[in-house]
Amino acid sequence: TIPSVVSIPFNEPSQLSRGALGVFEGFPHTVERDLFIEAWQSEESAKYPTAGPGTTPIPLTYRPFDMILTAAKALTEMDNQGRLDSGERISGEDWTKVIRSISFSGVSGFVEFDELGDRQQPQELFNYIPEKGAWEVIGVWTRKDGLEVFTDAIWFSNTTEIPDLDIREGFDYWSCHEKEKG
Repeated sequence: TIPSVVSIPFNEPSQLSRGALGVFEGFPHTVERDLFIEAWQSEESAKYPTAGPGTTPIPLTYRPFDMILTAAKALTEMDNQGRLDSGERISGEDWTKVIRSISFSGVSGFVEFDELGDRQQPQELFNYIPEKGAWEVIGVWTRKDGLEVFTDAIWFSNTTEIPDLDIREGFDYWSCHEKEKG
């Protein structure tokens, strides 16, 4: 289950949930994620109650882990440049400049930042399938490529025909510009 709006549990999947859509950050498969999960599962559950054998970390743990790695990589870069030797406070400007230059393959996917310092993270589009009791990825959006739909959504009608959501009665109006009734 994806821990966000798309993880709303349907305890007894109902046909009424068919057609529900959700969006969540995309986390492509990486070797780093496999290693993270392996380390997570090797911990003692008495010491870390949500970790240990037979457990799986929720995807919301991936980004904070990569944030810590980003900060560590920034400190390493500044140390390599000799900027930590002085013992002076590191300015926000220095942090910003170094962090924006960092890129690496992380637990949450490829970590890189644009010129504004924003993380480039794909967003996945999900469709709820009651028979499976699961959310299925039907597309992905990236800032670079826009929306790529892999498969059509299955709507409440149990078809891929997009529903007409305008359920209001029709109405008449007069167009002053066109001088006619519509």
